[in-house]
Amino acid sequence: MIHKHRPHPIRHLVAVLGMFLFVQTYGAPAFAQVWAWHTATPLTPNASVDQQGSFLTSLDLRCVKSLGDCSWSITTNVRIFNGTSTLYGIWLRDPAGNATTVSVSQTSIAGSPYSQIQILQENANNGFVSVIEAGPPAALGASPDPIFLHSFVLTKTGSDFSGVTSLRAGTPNGFTGFEPADPFDFLRAASVDFNPAVQIPGGFEWANPVINITNVPEPTTAAMLLAPALLLLRRRHTRHRYDQRRRS
Repeated sequence: MIHKHRPHPIRHLVAVLGMFLFVQTYGAPAFAQVWAWHTATPLTPNASVDQQGSFLTSLDLRCVKSLGDCSWSITTNVRIFNGTSTLYGIWLRDPAGNATTVSVSQTSIAGSPYSQIQILQENANNGFVSVIEAGPPAALGASPDPIFLHSFVLTKTGSDFSGVTSLRAGTPNGFTGFEPADPFDFLRAASVDFNPAVQIPGGFEWANPVINITNVPEPTTAAMLLAPALLLLRRRHTRHRYDQRRRS
């Protein structure tokens, strides 16, 4: 039986309140004028979501790897706080490089206003599991509503039953558009998930991981792994008591 790990309601409430207070106090553009983030929906029974991505959090996933590969449907959205947006580009990279056990498939921009794809790669060399760059037919203006960028299926393979696999985000050519605070520079100050906003050139990678996958054993498997150690301890304890009785 798989026990789903659900986000803690208090932690979720604190994140939402923190986001609201930050925007009210400092104004959203001070943090990120263009902000993208990831959310996930599990596709396999052994996959779950610990917390969704936001500018206060990374997207944290959980995989009971002993029951097989885990898959999630990932959605990437963007919020334009001011100015315009004419291009975005996001890559996801596993620092494990070619040894990555993460793969991406079924990347789609269906329904996105960023309908003109410039770059689209899945599972490239050196751990670049996803690379996409796209723009709208005409510049998109600021909006209080999230805008859908793209979606894909993320799958965790391999035989690692513990540890964390983290993906970092970068950009091939930056986020472009009109920026009111710097009207002569087409690059936008942008962030992805829990990262500071940076007016980024191409080839930039944000410092904080944006997607974390925690690998955990299924409870029965964990018990089986612990059983030999417990048996050994019990034998040692029994022998120790036997030796004490012989001495007495």
